[in-house]
Amino acid sequence: MSLNSAFQAMDRQFEACFQGADSLWPKTYRSVDQEITTDAGVHPNFVPAYRFVTECCWTYNEADGSTELIPDLKYIRWFTNEWLWNRTAGGTLICEKSRRLIMSWVCRSLELWSLGQRREKLVICGLNYTKSAEHVWRIAWLYRELRKRRRDLALKDCETRGGNFGAQEIEQVMLPNGSLAENLNQSGQSFQGSGYSGVVMEEFSQYSSPSYMYSQARRVTEGKPGKPGGFVVALTNAWPGSEWKELKSCR
Repeated sequence: MSLNSAFQAMDRQFEACFQGADSLWPKTYRSVDQEITTDAGVHPNFVPAYRFVTECCWTYNEADGSTELIPDLKYIRWFTNEWLWNRTAGGTLICEKSRRLIMSWVCRSLELWSLGQRREKLVICGLNYTKSAEHVWRIAWLYRELRKRRRDLALKDCETRGGNFGAQEIEQVMLPNGSLAENLNQSGQSFQGSGYSGVVMEEFSQYSSPSYMYSQARRVTEGKPGKPGGFVVALTNAWPGSEWKELKSCR
């Protein structure tokens, strides 16, 4: 077999792996397929998304190495609903949080839920390589922990690229349905291409140029004319930076 034929055969095998595998989740956690035209009240997909977060997502505590399910708490319910409406509208959600909250874990869990619904491409930005790669690692860790603890879901393993899983730094993670999450370092890197289903910016208030990163995030998540694009989420602690305060006042 020629080298070209071998590559073509590999491509066919790769595509076959993802045929009919858009959703990795059972009906209990699967999004509702319906036209969503209002942005008030409880989102139609709140129940499956929130059940997934609180039944399928274990956080990792670096202090003592323990794992525990994300708890059912009022602020997590609120954030889940807001996150879903933002995702539907293709808007921007800014969460200025306390350090004691587990919002980054909640956000990674919702992203995993979304990535598991259909093939999507997500980019997670951070202050530096280590920070952004850690958040991509969290998605891979959440998925592998779910696969280990919920064998009834019969999930295939995900694929990781770049970095080191043991060191909690991963550059890319691909789920069995072809969804991809990758990292982006805000220092010296820029978005490649377009068509992202989501952009997440961690520690956003401390970016050297938050306005530039925000405008780039909105550009690469633009949808077709007349259609919502991808969503943008900024998670951050309070920060006195003037550019950050001006930007969040406009949202």
